[in-house]
Order: sequence, then structure tokens, then C-alpha cells
Amino acid sequence: MSSQNIISNYSSIDQHQVILNGNTLPLEDATGQSFSNFAKSVYKGQLSKYSKFYKMDNLSKLAFLASDLLLQDSVFTDKYPNDKIGVVLGNTSATLDTDTTYFDSVKDRNNYFPSPANFVYTLPNIMIGEICIKHKIQGENICLVTEYNDLEPVLNYANLLLDTNQCEACVAGFVDLVGEQYSATIVLIEKKSNLTENTYFSQNQLRELLAKRPAHKNVY
Repeated sequence: MSSQNIISNYSSIDQHQVILNGNTLPLEDATGQSFSNFAKSVYKGQLSKYSKFYKMDNLSKLAFLASDLLLQDSVFTDKYPNDKIGVVLGNTSATLDTDTTYFDSVKDRNNYFPSPANFVYTLPNIMIGEICIKHKIQGENICLVTEYNDLEPVLNYANLLLDTNQCEACVAGFVDLVGEQYSATIVLIEKKSNLTENTYFSQNQLRELLAKRPAHKNVY
């Protein structure tokens, strides 16, 4: 992490647990819930209403929830020009979850019914698009292929955008989902000179958070 840039906020969603800036958010007992039902519970209990939420695939819902929790109380969209806010996300499994659903609609030639609603979500960078639309972000954005829960290349890329003045703030993190295995960690990186508060989160704190998570199973 560049000494000139700091993580001002972070959120995490992993296996029925939601964390915002180190604090576990109170939720109704979600044990045993499918991701779909869990996502609905988080959305209804924590976030402002957004009509497109229910149309998204599960990967986009996960990215949307983590980023919206992070940004809903932030004034960064008022502080920075829209085209100076970036989004950098890492992902391991791409859109395998949605690809499988889409393939099921076309594999039987006697019952061939491709779904446009699924097809539109068969690229992982679509989750970035949903975040940008909701928060009117117009800056640089990219989706990287990374090792599971590996924030290092994501943070390095985000810092490069800030250090070269292509962005003044960046939403960055890791989002991955296949079936009922899911994990998201999203951080807001800002230049220290733009902040008045001294509180910030270190990269080591995020590593500790990720280290507590169960190992990801190879889905391929």
C-alpha cells in the first residue's frame, strides 16, 4: 500500500456474515439460508432500495451488497469528480455460476430456450457495471483474474491509479461466487491528503481477516 494512500473503509461478506469496518452487522439468523435468500435479507435490512437488484445474477448481487454497504454512508461521491473514482475487482471463478445456469437453457436441443436475462451476466466485469451505475462512477475500472482471496494485485493496481493521478479514490476488492460458496471483500482507497480523519485500516488487517476464512474448493 502506497504511503500516500489509505484504506478508509472496508466491508466483507462471507458465508452468512457481514462485516463493516471490523464490526459484524446484526442480522436475523441466516444459518442454513441459500445465498439467494441471504442476499435478500441483507438487502432488505441494510440497504436503500434499488429496483435493479432483483434482476442481477448472484455474483453481481454479492458485489453490489458489499460495495453498497461500504459506500452508503460515504460522502466520497460528492467529494470527488465521477470520472476520478475507479473500481478494481479481483475474481477467481469468473461467471461459472451463471454460465452453468445459462448452459442448462441451451444444452437440450429438444428444449432449447436461451435466456437473455442470464446471458447478459456471463462476463464478470458486469458486476463492476452494476456498482458504477448505482453510484454514478465513471472512472477507470477493471476486473482481474486472481488467486482466491488475493487482494495484493488488486490493491497494487488501485494504488497505481491513484499514484498516477488517474483516480483520486478507488473502490477495490475481491468478489467470488460459485453456488453456495461466496466471498467478498471491498475497500475504499483514498489519498491521505484528501482525508481529515486519521483512522484507517492497514493491509495487514485485511490479510488477517482473509486468513480466518475457510479454504476455497477448486470448482473446476
